[in-house]
Amino acid sequence: MATTSTHSPLLTRDTSNKPHLLIGALVGLMLTAAATAVFLLGDAFLGLPFVPFDVLDWIARNLPGALITFGIDTMVTIITTFQLGETSSAAKTAEHIIAISGLLLTGIAAVAGFFFFRNRSHEDTNSRSLFAGVLLGLALGVPVAIISYTTNFTAIAAPLISVVWILAVFMAWGVTAAWAYQQLEALPHKNNVEASAEAIDRRAFLIKLGGATATITVVGAGLGAFLRPGGPETSEPLAATVPDEDLLGINPQDLPNAGDPVQPVPGTRPEYTPVTDHYRIDISARPPVIDEATWILPISGLIDTPLELTLADLRDNYEPMHQFITLACISNRIGGDLTSTTMWTGVSLQTILAEAGLQDSAQYLRIFSADGFDETLSIDMINRDERIMLAYAWDEAPLLLGYNAT
Repeated sequence: MATTSTHSPLLTRDTSNKPHLLIGALVGLMLTAAATAVFLLGDAFLGLPFVPFDVLDWIARNLPGALITFGIDTMVTIITTFQLGETSSAAKTAEHIIAISGLLLTGIAAVAGFFFFRNRSHEDTNSRSLFAGVLLGLALGVPVAIISYTTNFTAIAAPLISVVWILAVFMAWGVTAAWAYQQLEALPHKNNVEASAEAIDRRAFLIKLGGATATITVVGAGLGAFLRPGGPETSEPLAATVPDEDLLGINPQDLPNAGDPVQPVPGTRPEYTPVTDHYRIDISARPPVIDEATWILPISGLIDTPLELTLADLRDNYEPMHQFITLACISNRIGGDLTSTTMWTGVSLQTILAEAGLQDSAQYLRIFSADGFDETLSIDMINRDERIMLAYAWDEAPLLLGYNAT
């Protein structure tokens, strides 16, 4: 008696033609590079968040301090050992590369993982594959949107629009990854292609996909660089551009060590640092954009008279202090370039606190900046040193964008 056996599709499905993990990683690289370029275009055209920078800023604010210190020290060591340029600018470039590389690696891992789990799926149909792509996009997009919402301070688009934009880009990225999986699973390997002029193998598909994503990446990055050639650093200063150094009125004889018989060794760093050469360190991937017309310094807490001061108030209503001050980054090495001396102008904190009516119980002053950085000074230190000031200019010019008052 002849017998026939029936097999469930779960047991008979051929899994030999499924795209392997490395193909998924390659697809992830191509799609994530294109998504990064799309984020850059949104940033340049519409003032939307550039999420790689937001994620890096969030990580930097939440990692243990010892780990952050180790990372900074390692970066400075690499820059100085291999002479990669001026430390502050080289470090910022490295920071941007790390941020973008982090998004690329995350995208590669996510799509490779998607391919892996799709290959292990026992479904005999791809009808839910695109929906799985939406879930993939949301799995990455939701936490990134939350991070950007809580961290970003440079985007000019409305927060709700920014969140919707981030989710839309990641969902499109996820759906495209799922579609690519469908296409690759349906196509034969190159060795199995029948002799036909119309046959398309996986390699041809990947080449076409790579060409499309490369076009998006190159065009997006190019337009982004054109619209933002130097990032926010090229924007206008708070009130005006920096005047020519020769017009600043800095008299070399006024420098603190002008009369010292010991002269600097030729080739060493000069005592005075021009504004354009002053080192710069930001805690964020991009500095905040400050609009002088709307900026207000609120002073509150254990005081009798809360104050809200504008830059015009600081400049016009208080006696200015002019001081040559040498600043050095905490990460600067002996003989390093993260130190500069220039003339700063500002208002003594003693004067400001006296006007506010500081109460006897106050012990510390906590200062917050627009990029989330904060610093604490003891009231005793302020009372002992009238030179501690709120600075609003250097070399008689407004602070450049990205240089916070200190």
